[in-house]
Amino acid sequence: MAENLLEFAQKMAEAARAGLAIDRKRLKEILAERQRKQPTHPSQQSR
Repeated sequence: MAENLLEFAQKMAEAARAGLAIDRKRLKEILAERQRKQPTHPSQQSR
């Protein structure tokens, strides 16, 4: 039984890592898209 629990835990950890990798990739895509949408020159804002 302990072996089954260990195997189950290892599969859960692997799935979690895969999920994080997907999230990280999507976040990079979102950040890259935002950078493309920003103007090339920073806006001149007075404070």
